[in-house]
Order: sequence, then C-alpha cells, then structure tokens
Amino acid sequence: METEKLSMTSTELVDALAKVRPVVRNILMKASLGADLDDVMQDVWLSAHRSQANFDPEKGRLEQWLTRIAQRRAYDHLKLSNSVSGLQSTIEHAAGYGLGTDLALVSADVAEDIVNRSADRDLLSNILMMTRKVIGHEAAFTRTVALLTVYDEDVRAAALGLRVSEDCIRDSRRETIRASQVIQKALALHEMQASLNLRNLFACLPSDEGDSGTWARHLTIAVVRCGGFQNVNAESLVEVTGWAFNTCRQYLNETRRLLEIARTVIETGRVDHEPSSTSQQSHTFTV
Repeated sequence: METEKLSMTSTELVDALAKVRPVVRNILMKASLGADLDDVMQDVWLSAHRSQANFDPEKGRLEQWLTRIAQRRAYDHLKLSNSVSGLQSTIEHAAGYGLGTDLALVSADVAEDIVNRSADRDLLSNILMMTRKVIGHEAAFTRTVALLTVYDEDVRAAALGLRVSEDCIRDSRRETIRASQVIQKALALHEMQASLNLRNLFACLPSDEGDSGTWARHLTIAVVRCGGFQNVNAESLVEVTGWAFNTCRQYLNETRRLLEIARTVIETGRVDHEPSSTSQQSHTFTV
C-alpha cells in the first residue's frame, strides 16, 4: 500500500505545528532562548518538508511525528548555542588575531591560558563584540562561529547542518574575518594614539593571501591614484586596475566600509561612535 503523501499546506499540518510549538518553547525557555522560537519552528517545518516521504499515518498521528522532529530541532539549537558559548574564548583569539589563513583553532590549553589572562581576555572579548556589531547580520557572524567550533571548519558539514549553501558559509567566514582583522589592528593604533591618516588606515586593511585577501589594499592604492575616495567611481577604477566593473564596484563599497570601521576605531576605540568632523577628510590623505 502506497504511503499517503503529506501536504505541507494542509490544515492538519498547520494544526499539528501549532500543537508542537509549546513543546519547542518549553525546551528553549529552559536555556533562556525563548526569543529563538520562531527560528526553530521554521527549522521544524523545513525538516518536516524534507522528511514528508517518511511519514506513515498507519504508524502514528501527524502530531506525534512532528513532535519528534520538533524536539530534535530544539535540542540541536541548544547544542549549537552551548557550543558557541563554550568555545567563545577560542574564537575571540582566532578571529581577533587572524591566526593563519584559515583561522585554525588554537589548542585547548593555549585557549585556557589566554582566558586566564585578564587583560588579554578583555581585549579579545572587546574585539569579538565589536566584530559582531559591524557585521550587522547576526546570522553571518553566528555561521562563522559555528563553522569554527561545531563543524571544525568543514564547510560542507556546516552548510548541511545550518541548511544554507556552501558559498553562504564561505562568504560569512570571509566577512567576519576581514572585519575582525581590521578592528584588531585599528585598536592597536588607537592604544598608541596614532595619527588618523590614510597611511594608518591602510595598515589596518587585511594583508594576507587567504580568505581576507589583499584586494582592499590594492584597491586603496588605485583610489589614491584616481584622486581619492571622494573623486573615484567604479568606472575609473576599471581603467586603473583592469578588473571587471562589478568587481570594482563591489570592492570599492567594501573597502570604504572597512576604512570607515578602521577610522572610527582608531579615533574612538569603538565601532558605535560617530567620528569627529576633523576626521572626515582622512580619505584625501596620501599613502
């Protein structure tokens, strides 16, 4: 006998999802994650959609089947949250200081040693929190943390586990690493009370050939040759760099953003503070 196919838009399914929602809420509330309820319920729906061929009404009611799925997704969410929280110090060290092109995780004993040093712990925590703010997209930041901790840098496993594409995982990692490198360098210059000029801003840009790349530095030099950020556009950069128009446009926007982050951190030591009017001309300085 052929199993009846489950309809994801049926009234029965909607009713069943409503009934399992309190089950998920109770699990999340025990870990103070009640705000994540809607996200987890979306995961429940997606899991049910992918597994609908496995539902056999002769073996049990739809609500029972969904309850098992809901419990698994809720506990998966708790596991991910706990892993991210428990290994936060490792990520602070790796992301903050750019250890290697792939940000390989430091060993547990080294991480513990860092955490035990109060000054370093405060600095690294500050870098992590600032990176989270400038990313703006919480999901991108969380994906990177999960990639480095839960999935041991396995992009394919992270993509499957987080239900996004591998390109999405790679993009999130690149964005997070770039921002953390800029912030770490800019904070060091802030502590030195360094002058706010393009030479110091340039020094904050990523300089490795790994995920972060050196393109932001190359583009900045090209911008200076074109007369500065206030006088440049993607068309003029195509002539200077030989890159495609879309590449120049994307790199120009991202480099501007990275330099704005560096400028604010060098001047204020923060990322959520407006730079003073005297710093607005910093882009016109020469390298």
